[in-house]
Amino acid sequence: MVVLRRRDGAVLARRMDGESLAGCDLRGLNLLNADFNGHDLRGTDLRKAYLRGADLKGALIDETTRADPSLRVLWELANHGGAGRNLRGADLNGAFLPAVDLRGADLRGAHLNGSYLDRADLSDANLSGAGLTGAHLREVLLPRARLREAVLISADLTGADLSGAELTGAGLRGAAMTRASLRGANLQYADLENAELGLAVLQGCDLCEANLSHAHLRDADFEGVRFSGGTRWPGLFRPDGVVRVPDPPEMRGLSLAVPAEALSRGLSRVAEPAPPARHRPRRSGPTRHSTRASVYLSGVPEAACGIGWDMALRALHGALEYVTGLHLDYDELLVLSGDAFAAVASDKYQDATYLASCTDPLTPVAAAFGFRGRWCFPDSYAEARDLVMQEIGAGRPVLAGGAANPYGCPPWGLITGYDRKRPWFCFAGYGTRAETRWMPVRGETGEPDTGPWNGRVRGLLASTHRFWHDRPMFVLGPRGLPPERREVITDALRRAPEVLAGTSVSIGDWGGVTYHTGREALAFLAEDLPRIDWPAVRDAPKPADAHGWWERPGVVAACADMVWRGRSAAARTFRQWSAEQPWLAAMVPTLEAAAALAQPVYDALTPRWPWEAAPSVCDNPAWRQDAARRFAEIDKLDAGLFSAQSPA
Repeated sequence: MVVLRRRDGAVLARRMDGESLAGCDLRGLNLLNADFNGHDLRGTDLRKAYLRGADLKGALIDETTRADPSLRVLWELANHGGAGRNLRGADLNGAFLPAVDLRGADLRGAHLNGSYLDRADLSDANLSGAGLTGAHLREVLLPRARLREAVLISADLTGADLSGAELTGAGLRGAAMTRASLRGANLQYADLENAELGLAVLQGCDLCEANLSHAHLRDADFEGVRFSGGTRWPGLFRPDGVVRVPDPPEMRGLSLAVPAEALSRGLSRVAEPAPPARHRPRRSGPTRHSTRASVYLSGVPEAACGIGWDMALRALHGALEYVTGLHLDYDELLVLSGDAFAAVASDKYQDATYLASCTDPLTPVAAAFGFRGRWCFPDSYAEARDLVMQEIGAGRPVLAGGAANPYGCPPWGLITGYDRKRPWFCFAGYGTRAETRWMPVRGETGEPDTGPWNGRVRGLLASTHRFWHDRPMFVLGPRGLPPERREVITDALRRAPEVLAGTSVSIGDWGGVTYHTGREALAFLAEDLPRIDWPAVRDAPKPADAHGWWERPGVVAACADMVWRGRSAAARTFRQWSAEQPWLAAMVPTLEAAAALAQPVYDALTPRWPWEAAPSVCDNPAWRQDAARRFAEIDKLDAGLFSAQSPA
């Protein structure tokens, strides 16, 4: 048997009839962050597979491997490097190339959004106009690199060496540049708004006309820095040891003083002149298209939302990335939502238990980016269509559950367009399909046996005592000013103990079921799994309206998956946040221990490759006893997670 895992250890596929993946059909599968290191891919069909973040180092590939051309380029770079190579305009989005040798490479206009290039050597490389939004560039070597008008929004450049780099007009808004070396770098007209430059070395760099509004400059070294009247600093900050240079010709004659009439109105400053258009960072925003038949948005992320406990949050992840133009860390979104600390169970092991949550996971995530997101349940398709028209017109996709025909109620995805005459929407990432396509709306096309448009909703059980809702939608709405990062982190840390503590909610539907969340769910499974009388309980008489009772593998797997992926995400996020909140570092080992306890339970219950039914390990008393022990230990770890910790 061969097992294909993600880089974080999650099982993606199992092959029972061989010892390698050679010759397998993996077409169209979601292989996000797959670890192919050491796998034999000769003869394997990987066409149209979603391979963002895949580790191809050490994989065996030859002419019989069927794959898109970009995969072969990634394989060559991962295994042989690309020093001096011509990669102009290459599509390397999400590439996993840590420590790759790209010295002197031509990467002008290349697409590297969300790529993993930690510790890579890009000395003297030409990245002018390249897209590096959200790229992982920790400790990367970029001395003398050309990054003119490159887009590095929210990129992680912690500890990077950018000495002597050409960064004129570069977009570095929100970039993490703690401890980065920018000695002698040219940052004229660069956008560094809200960038993190704590402990960075900027000796002798040129900041003329640069925008450092709201940047974090704690203990940065500004010796010999050059600036002009158009340089925008955070608040009243002015560094020591800098050199004021004459304003460029296009800025001369413009007074930056606050006029008396502005002071009389209580204003502290007036808008400063913008840099020339040719120097503004290029940012690709939402693109709306209108035809005689339809209106739709292009470029919305196509990563599948799947059918599982976090499918709606995955849809929100895609919507926020599209609207903000940022690459967002999904681990951090799990923490902001509270889902990183979730757990579920129910007394009847009912099949929709994975939807149970004591808090709404979507609204706080939307709020963290300045959106007043809201749940909507329109009374009719016409009302839903009006909402979609309003949002699409503003360049914002709409989250929707259970909307597409021929799917049923579980999946979620993004509505990215509407038909002017027919009841059809365009969907991106809907269910398990990683693609964008037009589909009819359930219950609105006159086709028999399609059912009405209703969907499964996670996060509103405590307030509505229902999982199923008619026409469920989540609308971002207009964007306001996002809260300060410290406020966002503080809010998430207040929510985490509430989710960990959990609650119980009983409903009268489906024969009467009680759902447990948080530590209550873990305690229930620890006690109930060893003692449950199976198959007697399965064969016992049930109420006439009982629905989905005794789906034990699915319920236990969902809880294990929440703990494993959630606590792992929290550990990685807390490790990053500890730079601002040092006390969080002490919680990382506890979170990792909880994740390690849950992973074997999840692995034992996941479908085997290629997608066979889950094994019936729940019938084994010894296995149930071990699973119960693991849930009990996770409960103890969760109990002490925040109780002994407090902010400094």
